[in-house]
Amino acid sequence: MLDLLQAVILPEHVVEARDIVSPVHESRSAERIITTNDEVMQWIWETWDDPRLANVEIITFVTAVHVRQISEERLHTCFRGTHASSSAILRVLFDLVAYFSQYPLDIDDGLSLLMKCSLYILHLLKLEVIRTGPDIIRQRADLCKTLLFVFVLVGSSSIVFRVQRVLLEVFTLFDPKCLEIAAKMAVEDTIGFLNCLNNFLGRDHDLEDIPACLIALNFCTLLRRAHAPDLDVALSRSWAYLLPPILENLLHMPRASMAPTLSSLLFLVSAGTLEHRPQLSSRQNETLWSAALRCGPSDLLVVAGIAVYIVSQDRVDLHSRQYGCRVWDMLRDALFLVLRHRFLDDHEPLGLLTASVICTATEILLRRLDSPFIIASPWTSTLRRELKSLISTQAHEEDHYRRILQIRARESVTHLLSTIEDSGNSLPDEPRVHLDQLEKCMLGSVVSFRMSECVIVIPIAAPKDSGRE
Repeated sequence: MLDLLQAVILPEHVVEARDIVSPVHESRSAERIITTNDEVMQWIWETWDDPRLANVEIITFVTAVHVRQISEERLHTCFRGTHASSSAILRVLFDLVAYFSQYPLDIDDGLSLLMKCSLYILHLLKLEVIRTGPDIIRQRADLCKTLLFVFVLVGSSSIVFRVQRVLLEVFTLFDPKCLEIAAKMAVEDTIGFLNCLNNFLGRDHDLEDIPACLIALNFCTLLRRAHAPDLDVALSRSWAYLLPPILENLLHMPRASMAPTLSSLLFLVSAGTLEHRPQLSSRQNETLWSAALRCGPSDLLVVAGIAVYIVSQDRVDLHSRQYGCRVWDMLRDALFLVLRHRFLDDHEPLGLLTASVICTATEILLRRLDSPFIIASPWTSTLRRELKSLISTQAHEEDHYRRILQIRARESVTHLLSTIEDSGNSLPDEPRVHLDQLEKCMLGSVVSFRMSECVIVIPIAAPKDSGRE
């Protein structure tokens, strides 16, 4: 049957990676009958779902033709979420990687096909289709490894940013173990992932091209979860080149660009173990604090970045006591806004996700500063009442926001409240939450947050009883 399919669609022609990216001929009527029929394509995938079959390359070819003909709006309805369809898309991606590793990206054909494949994989992962089936761990790792190659091979021009934003979201849906296996497989691959990564991160990034900087920063944050020593070395070399100029220009950026760049930078320097994190100088720390304070407590993404940064550091370099008190005010005000449900729309789930780490960062600062002026402030008394109300008052059944907030932040809120109430005594300069445990939890949990035209990767500390990360 596969020989017959080969003879009908591509007579006297062996399917190569180039054919997947750009078809070698105009489609014939027999080909159109097959590739435009969703039911026929689903039957083909289910029937020949075995990469070991002879002439299976023709299945990859017709899959690519089929995907290319579907609009992005129809993509989710035309494809059933099955193991067979995901395997077919994976084989298309394999051939795209083989092509991109040898030839420059063809914008007209390759990018459109890659975008649609990426959107479909994102759809499957959200449906949790690629969680069941034979040899599922290997398939997920193969898929993740292939997408890692795709990400670094397509370059960093503005025309591929949309694909890379989708891929960033896809990567956050892989569990840490899968990403670790995929990264090790990629490093050992003959294509040379580390060289591709160095080329991607080491090229001259235009610092005024904010999307390019954000893509690079957020991809590095994701790779920090992989725990691959060779990868850590490559990333360290890239940071030495990428971070200083971004920090140097941070305060000169317009506000709209400063906030996503600062938050991405904070999440990156907070990710990974202390041993492999970038070490910032006192001047660079001062730049971070100055930029954060300029953004203010209403910018929740920056507040989350500052909180994660404070919690992840062994010792926080506040530069000066004045900066420390101003950062405390910023975190306190942001916490007020979260507790009182003032962040709405897209920022509402972000407030629920980051409430716990903001509480922990606030507690760390309170212990570190040990300031009688902070304790005596009426704003601190108001915060104490808000915290006590959250943990002592049962939320109304229809108040979903407060119920979720109580579940996610109860433990950290309790610790912060106890620290405030004990503040009359001498406080040890240690938080109640063990940093190693929280750091490990944060490494295991990341989310993607869409903000206008960018996707920010955020390490999040999940509550202990939250179940799946």
